[in-house]
Amino acid sequence: MFPLCETKCVVADFSRLSTMEEYRNLVQDDIAKLDVGYLALNAGIVQVGLTEQVTDREFESVINVNGLQVVYFTKAMLGQMLARRSRSAIVVVSSVASYLWHSDINTYCTTKSMVRTFGQALHYEVKHKIDVLAWTPGYILSNMAPTFRQRDGILFFRITAAKAVRVMHSALGKTDTTCGTLGHRLVLWSA
Repeated sequence: MFPLCETKCVVADFSRLSTMEEYRNLVQDDIAKLDVGYLALNAGIVQVGLTEQVTDREFESVINVNGLQVVYFTKAMLGQMLARRSRSAIVVVSSVASYLWHSDINTYCTTKSMVRTFGQALHYEVKHKIDVLAWTPGYILSNMAPTFRQRDGILFFRITAAKAVRVMHSALGKTDTTCGTLGHRLVLWSA
């Protein structure tokens, strides 16, 4: 799909990383020598249950993966991306849930709100050199998410991963935030 694009996989357990020092070491050891022009931050886990009911470890994992991973990894990479001669891009993947509240997934909604506002603010901090977009999609069909049947009544609100990325990329460099498609915006407006 992108023949001139090189990728590198770095294995890290974001649920266990919780300090800037750990993220700086990860970048220094595995990424510092690379010319990173596009950074997509998309990790998320959900622990269903009221705040009091989830274990401390589950609670910490959601905050570490959904919140700290985005903020700390971005900060650890920012100097390197600002130093590039060419313009860079950072996509912070949040969720339409960042605008909503659900008592059984409170920590998920809270962390997605955190990274959305972080991405929005960062957009204005570095817009002279880096395009930053906080992306707040709704339901996306993927290998990780189940498909819904026609009778589930939400077909209009689900989209393929390819379409979601295409729509998101059309907003990159033009705004600080996007839900993407009309269907995902309607989910937000109906809340």
